[in-house]
Amino acid sequence: MDLDVIDYECDYLLPDILAMSEEFYSDGVNDYKILKIYDPSPEVRKRDEFSCLGMARTTSYEWDILFHIEIDQDGDSFIGYEFVE
Repeated sequence: MDLDVIDYECDYLLPDILAMSEEFYSDGVNDYKILKIYDPSPEVRKRDEFSCLGMARTTSYEWDILFHIEIDQDGDSFIGYEFVE
């Protein structure tokens, strides 16, 4: 997908976040995996950063989740997530 981060929508990041969660679960890093993220909405929209807040249903619980993509000065992208209270 050839979009600038500022043009992203939350749905663009969902496949990568779910795949990351699956990998962490399969590798034993986490004892849960994210099954689905409900109602994601943009939280931060900048030239080099985009983040969304939603509700994650996992194999164990439901949590608020903040997921994001950041672009560094070399143009490399970093995707991640964290559960928030």
